[in-house]
Amino acid sequence: MVTGMHEFKVEHEGVYPVCAKGKLTRRPFTSSNSKTTHIFQLIHSDISDMMLVKSLGEYLYYLTFVDDYS
Repeated sequence: MVTGMHEFKVEHEGVYPVCAKGKLTRRPFTSSNSKTTHIFQLIHSDISDMMLVKSLGEYLYYLTFVDDYS
């Protein structure tokens, strides 16, 4: 269908680490009896692993915050 394009061959050995990591499973978190009663009482945060490609702002990590109440 396309003329003039070189043929590309994909060669790799084994499994890509990123693909293998994405298929990992972990146990569910244990349930908690504590209940928040207003916003900002309990904040959950997580930071990513270093990304392979920089964002538009040239960053390699991202941080998330989740308010437990909302």
